[in-house]
Amino acid sequence: MRAAIRATLASSVVALFFFSHDVVAAPQVSVGATGGFALTNLRDGSGPRPAFHLGVRGDLLFLRSREKDMAVGPYVEALTERFNSTDFGAGLEWLLPAIPAFPFVVSAGGFVHDAPGFGGYQPGVAATLFFGPRSYNFFSTYGLANGIFVQARYGLGDAKETDVLFGVQVDLAVLALPWILTYEAVAH
Repeated sequence: MRAAIRATLASSVVALFFFSHDVVAAPQVSVGATGGFALTNLRDGSGPRPAFHLGVRGDLLFLRSREKDMAVGPYVEALTERFNSTDFGAGLEWLLPAIPAFPFVVSAGGFVHDAPGFGGYQPGVAATLFFGPRSYNFFSTYGLANGIFVQARYGLGDAKETDVLFGVQVDLAVLALPWILTYEAVAH
């Protein structure tokens, strides 16, 4: 029995060293514009109030060498609800490739909420679930990220901000493409 275990272990080590492929996991960056619908003031008694939100979100993912791989990395975001407040957030996200080109991205982090009536910025925590096409760029560090998301936000300060955001994310490269094509058509 022990001889079989040793033989299996030895053959596994040999296979690992002699038959494994090099893995190149270059970091991938993406930046997108976000927008959509929000339900705000879910905790302070004056809500729920419908609102729109606009923002920008960028991330940097590590450990991914193809579309079928998981990845982790930091994100940063800025958004506004009804143009009444500006929130800034950051945290970590985890890409889960359910369908290779259409992964789920789960993220959690903190944010600060602009609450002028409560003495300035208030802290909070946020969790996001994103789903949509997310490319892996084999030739550059920039990968496209488009999709839909839902985000829960819970304020820890006196403002008692508790919101749920529903929205879409459109990659800034996709938004810039018509301008780039127009410039190239005019310049050449």
